[in-house]
Amino acid sequence: MTRVAIIGVGLIGGSLGLALREARPDIEVIGIARSEDSAAAAVKRGAVTAAGADLRLASACDLVVVATPLQEMRPVFSRLGRELPKQTLVTDVGSVKRAVLDWARELIPDAGRFLGGHPMAGKSESGLRAAEPRLFQGAPWVFTPDGDQDLGRFAPLFEIVDAVGARRVVIGPDEHDRRVALVSHLAFTLSSAYGATIKASPEWREAVRIAGPGFRDMVRLAGGDPDLYTGIARTNRAALLDAVDRLQAALSKYRRHLENDDERIWELFEEVKLAHDQWERM
Repeated sequence: MTRVAIIGVGLIGGSLGLALREARPDIEVIGIARSEDSAAAAVKRGAVTAAGADLRLASACDLVVVATPLQEMRPVFSRLGRELPKQTLVTDVGSVKRAVLDWARELIPDAGRFLGGHPMAGKSESGLRAAEPRLFQGAPWVFTPDGDQDLGRFAPLFEIVDAVGARRVVIGPDEHDRRVALVSHLAFTLSSAYGATIKASPEWREAVRIAGPGFRDMVRLAGGDPDLYTGIARTNRAALLDAVDRLQAALSKYRRHLENDDERIWELFEEVKLAHDQWERM
């Protein structure tokens, strides 16, 4: 593999470009951005070797990584289906997999050359400015083959993921969406709802002035890109609704113990504290 195209050079795409150019300088990295100004910024930052705003640049590449927001992926796939040679491999970095796989199967000829991917890495900040080459170090990079898809043809992609320091994980797309709804999508939904709860209080300004690090930890994800979160929430709506229902059930349980001034509230805190300690060792 000698040439990789990254469509979308924001946080994830930009970080991948920086990491790939550092780890595999033998590979030419082509960035495809929304505008020529954004493309020039990616080149200046060193995230890509060359860049432009024309999707046809991807047609000369061995691998195409689609790193756009979810709501932009379907039209990108439609264009790629018309532009790419049949031997070009395609992957994505989207946070939802079933819908993305369905779009690829519909719009990309020989859909077996598309492998859904999701690096479990990120920051509350977004955009190229937040990109960093160490973003994927030690992070799971989930791949979601469609049925009995042949993974052997994606060996060059796996080599790249290994080179940037990520840890490969293979699971089914529906399983991915359920799990990520619990450990990722619910997290930013809860962070936003927590922030909304604070803001609804008439004392929120005074409360925030005396807030400690716990408040900052809880609202950190709420500072993320609303467009990105909206695309994820709507695309993975069923799994996220199930996760929200589970959260509501847990909150109701805590509320009952608090309302009854029940000493068993300690048991709830202790149970999750022990689980937290186990998670820290995983």
